Amino acid sequence: MSNKLERLFNKVSKKTSKDGGKQTWNNIKYLLPEGKCDQWNLSDEMKKHILSTLFPVKNILDKPNESESHHFLRQHARLTVKDPTIIHIIQIGYNISQFQRNPDPILVQTVKYYEHKLNEIETYISQDNLEKLSKMISDDVFNDINNYLDSTFF
Repeated sequence: MSNKLERLFNKVSKKTSKDGGKQTWNNIKYLLPEGKCDQWNLSDEMKKHILSTLFPVKNILDKPNESESHHFLRQHARLTVKDPTIIHIIQIGYNISQFQRNPDPILVQTVKYYEHKLNEIETYISQDNLEKLSKMISDDVFNDINNYLDSTFF
């Protein structure tokens, strides 16, 4: 059986919010506990690949006017510049669902989205860190988030 964090990630990355986004994310974020691990799994090389494919001359922390599809994909890499926290891991999952809702086929092919498994949690965080962070999520919090996701996503 997968751990709580992995189950939440998988659920949020495969569903689409009924209200379209920001408010749903804020509601999820405030339910999540603080929790941090040592490092991300996503290599610097992969971050550079994603970002240079999308924005060859832009700084990683810039927020240019970009298409929604670009924004959600860019977030896959941008979030891994920050500390590896429960919130950031679930936020990557949320961005995966938003990206996959209306993916740009050329972008998917150019970045080699599925070949690089950018839609899978193991790309971003190791199994050891997943288990460590999962222990920080109480059963009550897990159930509250799960119930919220069931009522807010389709």
